[in-house]
Amino acid sequence: MVFSIQNEKVRFLKFAAVGGSGVIVNNGLLWLLVEFTTLPFYLCSILAIETSIITNFALNDTWTWRDRREGHLLSRLYRYNLSTAFSSLFINVTVLLFLKEWLGFPYLIANLFGIGCSVLFNFLVNSVWTYGEFRFRYPRTVWIIFFASLAFRLFLAAGLGAGFDEAYYYAYSLRPSLSYFDHPPIVGFLAGYFPYLTGIASALTIRLSAVFLYSITGLLLYQLARQFVDESKAVWAMLLFNITPIFFLLAGIFILPDAGLVIFWILTLLAFYRILFKDGRTADWLLAGLTTGFAMLSKYHGVLLGFFLVLYLLCNDRKKLLSPGLYLYGLVTIVIFSPVLFWNSQHDWISITFQSSRAVGNGIRLDFFGQALGGQMGYLTPMIFLPVLFIFFKVTRNVLLKKSLPDKFYLFFGLLPVMLFLLISLFRPILPHWTLCGYIVFTIPLAAFIQPAFRQKQWVRSVVYVSVGFMIMLLTVMFLHTRFGILRLDKLAAKGLISARDVEMDATLDMHGWEKIDHYLVDNKISPDSVFLFSPKWMLSGQVELATHGRFTVMCFNEGDPRGYGIWDKQLDVLGRDAICFYTNRYRVNPAVEFAGNFAAFGATDSLAVYRGGRIAKTLYFTRCYKLLSKYKAPYKDAQ
Repeated sequence: MVFSIQNEKVRFLKFAAVGGSGVIVNNGLLWLLVEFTTLPFYLCSILAIETSIITNFALNDTWTWRDRREGHLLSRLYRYNLSTAFSSLFINVTVLLFLKEWLGFPYLIANLFGIGCSVLFNFLVNSVWTYGEFRFRYPRTVWIIFFASLAFRLFLAAGLGAGFDEAYYYAYSLRPSLSYFDHPPIVGFLAGYFPYLTGIASALTIRLSAVFLYSITGLLLYQLARQFVDESKAVWAMLLFNITPIFFLLAGIFILPDAGLVIFWILTLLAFYRILFKDGRTADWLLAGLTTGFAMLSKYHGVLLGFFLVLYLLCNDRKKLLSPGLYLYGLVTIVIFSPVLFWNSQHDWISITFQSSRAVGNGIRLDFFGQALGGQMGYLTPMIFLPVLFIFFKVTRNVLLKKSLPDKFYLFFGLLPVMLFLLISLFRPILPHWTLCGYIVFTIPLAAFIQPAFRQKQWVRSVVYVSVGFMIMLLTVMFLHTRFGILRLDKLAAKGLISARDVEMDATLDMHGWEKIDHYLVDNKISPDSVFLFSPKWMLSGQVELATHGRFTVMCFNEGDPRGYGIWDKQLDVLGRDAICFYTNRYRVNPAVEFAGNFAAFGATDSLAVYRGGRIAKTLYFTRCYKLLSKYKAPYKDAQ
């Protein structure tokens, strides 16, 4: 291992030296083309960049990776070119934006860090892909699934308004920080990425990061599946990933923490595969540390990757527990995750406390467990949930009988994460998508089970076709109801089948009509300088932020659960200012009573009806509040 580390160190120094020569080639040729030709500047830049890439490839191919050249020269050049383009255009730019806009770094220093990250990423990818064993080849069926899924998810992302959580994560993006009250920072960065690039804040733009990352995750899942099953079964794994609601809705359309988690989860598992079943070079340990760290920056659940890796080694390969690579992996993971730890240390460990409190409870609650199972069956659909139960049993049996290494992989990185959250559900309510990453791994053995049965048995094909057709019909109905209110819930209430409160609490209304907030403010010529806005619920405050595109100061007056606003609002100097209290018929308050001690006086309340399908769907209320005397008392300590 020491020899391997030394080899990789020397190889990286060679790679860096070649990169330095590329800078000289790039700038030199750019100068020649600009000064002595009539070509447009952008074309001069493209030619200079591509020439430097080719010269870098030639030097790396004959010097840096001379001992690992395999395949055709043009094939290696293609992979090298693609890796360099991705690292330069995406990694460099993303790190630059994150450091400059999020953390306030000077742009030149931020750019240097971006270059450093892109160089490191480029080296790792070329080591593993261009000059390694991985070959990212895809059959035509994979690309059909890729583009069909992308088009479908773009349609839904554009056609549905933002939900409460999504608008709240957009509020994250307006307040760049190392971390947040209830989640690490990546979800805020992703929610604000395309609004920043396009200058447009909408449900579609805040979701675009999730939509595109999910498409890439599908390709990576296919590669992971190919390590265990043949091409046709790997295609099925990707298909299952793209047609299962728990995956494509919660990670592939809506902007949630899972959008970042799933791609880094799969990238980490690709590195784990090489560590556990191949040579496990230093680059693999380093890549695993980077991706685990970013998984944890996406969602705290990412810590399970390291936990189950150590558990796997304890049970199956204890020699690797002494490997320097494992400690390098842990060190890199901690370094990547350290911004969240630092932020928490400055805020009384508030997010760690909040999230851990959601995992413990008082006594066994079988009703919570039943809700968890029912939710997962609904999100997975019975067509997938029931076969998954069989796969759970089969994998566990094979591991106990010591039949298969792949089954051990499925057990530790698929079944055990699911079982952990089901165990938690015996004590506390859990959200169905908490188990999402475990089920993603199980698309591989599930594909291996379904693919031959689908080919050989007519009844299996019939079940699949009927189930997919039913799911499409259900999604169509839900989409149309969300947009146009086609389901007459009011008539069901009139007949006593549901309550009037059930109509009012229709969850699809969470994604409808919030743009009316901005219409009201514009029509009444209310400017950000004249008032600040607040609501009694963090969900409503998030919708106000998205509807007004971040123009107004927005707060949440709630002494019980203001979420991130409980920290953000402490930093605002709004004493003495006038405000407008926003609320809805679902979350109704009387501001003159509820906030009597906060304001000197209260004015009139305006109401605005939101229509859907020609009927009033909900009512928005705006109450004038004059001269803020004191802020509400947030339930968190004054940690800054």
